[in-house]
Amino acid sequence: MSSSNKETPTGRAGPGYEKIRRWVLDYISANKLAIGDRIPSDRAISRLISANRSAVGKALSSLVDEGLLKRERGNGTFVAGTVPRRRSANSRTIALMMPLVRLSPTGEIAGKVSTSALSEPFTRTNISIDIANGILSVLTELGYHVVAHTNLSTQEQAAVLDILPNEDLEGVIAMPTGTEESAARFAGLRESGLPIVFVDRYFPQAPIDSVTTDNIGAARECVRLLISRGHRRIAYFTAFQKLTSVAEREQGYRAALEEAGIPVDEEIICGPTICRDDRWDFRYALEHCLRQPEPVTAVFGMNDDMVWGAIQAAQKLGITVPDDLEVAGFFDSAIPRGIEVPFARLVQKKLKIGQLAAHLLLQRIRGEGPSEPQRITVPAELIPVQEHSYSETHR
Repeated sequence: MSSSNKETPTGRAGPGYEKIRRWVLDYISANKLAIGDRIPSDRAISRLISANRSAVGKALSSLVDEGLLKRERGNGTFVAGTVPRRRSANSRTIALMMPLVRLSPTGEIAGKVSTSALSEPFTRTNISIDIANGILSVLTELGYHVVAHTNLSTQEQAAVLDILPNEDLEGVIAMPTGTEESAARFAGLRESGLPIVFVDRYFPQAPIDSVTTDNIGAARECVRLLISRGHRRIAYFTAFQKLTSVAEREQGYRAALEEAGIPVDEEIICGPTICRDDRWDFRYALEHCLRQPEPVTAVFGMNDDMVWGAIQAAQKLGITVPDDLEVAGFFDSAIPRGIEVPFARLVQKKLKIGQLAAHLLLQRIRGEGPSEPQRITVPAELIPVQEHSYSETHR
């Protein structure tokens, strides 16, 4: 006769082996027991849940065999390893962790409008809001409740990571930031049993799914366009941030040059100068690139700030874009007024990134998909400048 059919000391049918096992794991999680902490004795557990003591012993032995518990003769049973988190199957709640994003009481996405860091700033598109709208378009349709957390800084992200394990969640979609410590914390949360999907960027060392722009392919395509227009001296303006999106865009820039047989010149890979009030200025970077023995004829920008910074710098130096200097790069924002010059731009498919991330998370919640992390990349749209917008006199 199985333990699930045996009579308990109270005379009622007690819980089966798997339920006892689950109770022990939930007890450890609920009480936040750490490795080395002691759990109740077999006798105490038997009384607490009205279970047959032999069934309790069997359940605990299985957890010892898995390395989650350890027994010390005469001392009791202790936590020995990280206990997988029990995911709530009924909460239907997903957490978003993204910079500048919050949910209004009506469930609509809201967030601060981002201002560029340039010396003459402009209003930037908040990529987080667009991705979040893509996520919501999938999850709300299926009846999921979404809670939003802002992680504009590493400190904010750490605070959110502290509270996520205590929320009744089925999964998390995050646009991560930070260092190796942040990567380890995300990995630990994932190992606890909580499905996570990264958007826009990811930690290479963390075994977590991600949906991002095809940054390498998009950057390579855009630089190829500049090369096809006769440019061989193409500067790269970047912020040198430790993000996979930033690193991949530089990788695409380098790949396009190398494929065309153009040597990569480290002297024309430049970042901004930090001026008053922490504003960025690219005038000195552009002057540096133009003073090289072979002056640059084009600039590829890593993002909106880099593209617009190059255009502003050219204007301050009396350089005409695109006749004297061609500019191209990633640019998701609306074209600001004031310096309306033509340039080729890469626009990310942010809504699609959010939708794919939501579907990937739902797949993980259902326990589907390969065990290894999935890296999904979405092509960016290259919007070239019309040929008649250019003067060919500088060729």
